[in-house]
Amino acid sequence: MHRLIVVAVIAATLALASPARADDIARMDVIFEVDNVNRSALSCSTNSLRYRVRGEVVGPASLLHGGPIPVATLYLHEFSFGRFFWRFDDVPGYDHATELARAGHVSVVVDRLGYDNSDHPPGAATCLGAHADITAQIARHLRQGTYTVGDGGRPITVQRLVLAGHSVGGSIAELAAHSPQLAPDLQLAGLMIFAWADQGYSARSVEQSVRQGAECLPGGEPAYPGGPPGYAYFGRTETEFRDNVFKDADPAVVERATAKRNRDPCGDNATLARVAVVNQLGVKSITVPVLLVFGDKDAVFQAGAMQDQAALFEGSSSVTTKSIPGAGHALTLERSAPLVRSTTAAWLTASGLAVVPGSPSEPAVESTGPPPADHAQPPLVAAAPAVSSRDGATLPVTGGSTPVALLLGALLVLRYVLSSARRSTSSTNGTMSAGGLLPRKARNSGMAAAGSSLSWNKIMPLKKRASG
Repeated sequence: MHRLIVVAVIAATLALASPARADDIARMDVIFEVDNVNRSALSCSTNSLRYRVRGEVVGPASLLHGGPIPVATLYLHEFSFGRFFWRFDDVPGYDHATELARAGHVSVVVDRLGYDNSDHPPGAATCLGAHADITAQIARHLRQGTYTVGDGGRPITVQRLVLAGHSVGGSIAELAAHSPQLAPDLQLAGLMIFAWADQGYSARSVEQSVRQGAECLPGGEPAYPGGPPGYAYFGRTETEFRDNVFKDADPAVVERATAKRNRDPCGDNATLARVAVVNQLGVKSITVPVLLVFGDKDAVFQAGAMQDQAALFEGSSSVTTKSIPGAGHALTLERSAPLVRSTTAAWLTASGLAVVPGSPSEPAVESTGPPPADHAQPPLVAAAPAVSSRDGATLPVTGGSTPVALLLGALLVLRYVLSSARRSTSSTNGTMSAGGLLPRKARNSGMAAAGSSLSWNKIMPLKKRASG
């Protein structure tokens, strides 16, 4: 395992550093017809109507213009963000999906329901359980090729799928991964969680979740001018938003990302505290390899949240954790984004989830000097050192009787929310989350008819456990 990880890190570094022509990368606009229903392990209500979720498939042109895609990653974004979190091209050097494509990986990035170019239901008519269900529906569409490609293109099937989520998107990814009724659609091969834990929230994030919930109580606001009701910002002001998600970022990135932030569906806010409790009990059943990536200056979580979260994945074949030095919550938009990308590529390769594992086609390109201080474009990849592993590490068993554990967990969450937000002027069903960002591109509210020194922190391969 040690040699595999070392080779994967070196291969990912070389591949991401290799220059690629623009015509080597292909992008397809895609539309998924989905039903706003909930079959997940989290009980919450929806309007059961059909909507359109829009996104892009980004990867090497040879794969997108050829036959079936051997493996792809579906990326889910956080509160206030949209697919632009993974496809940020306003400032050069921060387009996660495109840079991963240069290393041979295929990414599917979507605006979740209620965000940007996807349809917007009334905010109270959806919830995080529905987002998990929709994720599984998208996975099925990708596997069967039953989605629409822009400009009359031909859908390409995906044979194996990795699921990735940032913050609240991570909670959705976890929920989808451990919900039994979603497993036949999802057929998951791997799971990547960026800046999300089911515990260890900072006082700031708890208080702002409670305030967002208070804004939702009287009905919230329109999603955008003239749009459907039932939406609210996480982080009421732009200053709060920036302080939530950024620690060390180019001012140009901060400015443009702030201008893109969106309100979130109130149904998502209303179910976030409960999804954390459900996930704490559910993720132990996840057996696929798991990657957890956190910034060590994340304002949304307390220190130690990543390791506490790793301990919950007791059934996974391997759990890898990576702390990004100096980074805040918006990992792909910080100056350390190249390290996030090389970490992602290395883990995919080491886990056998790369199209051609460990075989970059061109040599590395050395840096010619430091970038300018202002509006600097980060290198495509940060140097990633060799990685050690510890085989056979055993994580503690958590949980117990499900009804009792759920009740106790909910009471503990409620007590923590109320005590941490005692200065708040309003009380609500409060949720726990991180802020986000979003582009204000054309939106569709219509319903479809019918419906530095950088190092790896820890890698923990776990003993495979037989199900009882």
